[in-house]
Amino acid sequence: MEIAEQTIPVHPLTVEVLRLLAGHAFKEKQYGEAEHLLLRCRDILRQVAPMSEVMARVCFGLGAVHHVSLRLLEAEEATTEALEIFSALPQGQSLIQQAEQQLHQIWQAKFGN
Repeated sequence: MEIAEQTIPVHPLTVEVLRLLAGHAFKEKQYGEAEHLLLRCRDILRQVAPMSEVMARVCFGLGAVHHVSLRLLEAEEATTEALEIFSALPQGQSLIQQAEQQLHQIWQAKFGN
């Protein structure tokens, strides 16, 4: 997907489109592509919305990609960043629970148990 290689202006839909493409890549088990797209999202969000729910979700997505790639140190770092952001949000506790359930489902689908 060459879109991630191009210089993309920061538009509100840019991050959402990149996230959707990353989700598709993840589902297709193209973890390197998913990681690349999520890193691009994170770079954009660090400039425009570093403590937003979408930033937390992107970090969480990176954590999931790293988990299934068995890059556990990177997974821990990304997940920790996501949890820190989630914790700062008013609805943070419920978002953390949702994120943990999603990660558990991903882990079970990939490795069972």
